[in-house]
Amino acid sequence: MGSLVAENVWCSVKLTDATVRNLRCPEGKKDALFFDETLKGFGVRVMPDQPDGRARKVFLVQYRAGAKVRREPLGEWGSELTTAQARRKAEALRGQVRDRRDPVAERRATTAAARAAEADAKRLAAIDAFTLEKLVMAWETRALSQRRDSYRKEATDRVRQGLEGWLQKPAVALSRGDAATLLQAAAEERGPIAANRLMAYARACYGWGIKAELVATNPFSGLAAPGREVARDRVLSTEEVAAIWAACAKLGQVHRAFVRFLMLTLQRRNEVAGAVWGEFAAEMSTWTIPAERAKNGRAHLVHLPPAARAVLDELSRGKPAALVFGLPGGRRLSAFSAIKRAIDAKMVEAEPEAAKEEGRDAVKVPAWTFHDFRRTGVTVLAGLGYAPHVCDRLLNHVSGAIQGVAAVYQRAEFLAERKAAIEAWGEWVTQGAETVPPAVTGPLL
Repeated sequence: MGSLVAENVWCSVKLTDATVRNLRCPEGKKDALFFDETLKGFGVRVMPDQPDGRARKVFLVQYRAGAKVRREPLGEWGSELTTAQARRKAEALRGQVRDRRDPVAERRATTAAARAAEADAKRLAAIDAFTLEKLVMAWETRALSQRRDSYRKEATDRVRQGLEGWLQKPAVALSRGDAATLLQAAAEERGPIAANRLMAYARACYGWGIKAELVATNPFSGLAAPGREVARDRVLSTEEVAAIWAACAKLGQVHRAFVRFLMLTLQRRNEVAGAVWGEFAAEMSTWTIPAERAKNGRAHLVHLPPAARAVLDELSRGKPAALVFGLPGGRRLSAFSAIKRAIDAKMVEAEPEAAKEEGRDAVKVPAWTFHDFRRTGVTVLAGLGYAPHVCDRLLNHVSGAIQGVAAVYQRAEFLAERKAAIEAWGEWVTQGAETVPPAVTGPLL
């Protein structure tokens, strides 16, 4: 049997394996349609011959669905179907058409639904994979990249500590109710100020996540502040400073050195905890806090009184980049609340014995914070006659006693006065620690 070539783009023939084998596409055409003479709509699409002389031939069913003409492929002749098999499939589809169904539309709908389900599954998988820890990391590296190192560390540390149990869960899983519960727990465990800071940083993190299209909602938005902040005016007494100093003697070497150095230099706890040996002068007379670690973004020179240098002498000096108050493995101090609780415990242990020796009733440990050292120091120095602007410079405050236009033109750092003041403070601390019994007096818890 010779080859059958369509005169037009389609023609009608009796479709059998023998006839299909000999069907050819007219030269210059991209394809040709051959429809069966007996089964309406059953046909085969013939493509041009390939270099090997073979032509690809695909069976199909053509039918009308309203005003539209539909064509549903059935499979390729030879590699997938025989003509008889294709005819049976065509008859089944024609039956669906007679039942007023639209097989092509149904297939497309099924395919679209499968693709949508697959897309939803991928989206849900991506949501589950994007944990709260990944949100914090993205916030840290992208949104906070231009902020000071000290701010970036404080912000992310507070979020990670306050939301620790949620870090490996999807970021979107945290609800407003969960957020409120976490803030309440933070207020009860660490106080209202810590809870308020947690809320502010967590809200900023999620708020940035919305703008970056990483999350859709902010569970901390609109929540009431977990606690009311009251400005502290607590100044430690000589006896309290002596009690804290004495209690430090019972701590481990690093914790003892950290607290005493914090007290003697009047600097911020994060700045002290992050100090590295390369920031200190060779003879340990001064310590320079770099701008990127200082809270206000200004480099700060700290003169070290003899007592502070003695604290450093107890430690093994490391490489320039090594932490001065580093923990084993090079870890940085961060559990400040735990250190304070340990000091309180040591003071509680010492108090009954001191009270017995002095013939008085034992009292409870007074409420205090590490930040009270700074307030106590400048108060004592004011009493010793040191000017407020010198105390401001000691604490590295951006604004202080010198305000307005005078602050613009007054660039003096008062280094000599600051050196004298910090040495006077160091002497006051050590003299009190040596001469005042470490009994706990002052406000009770």
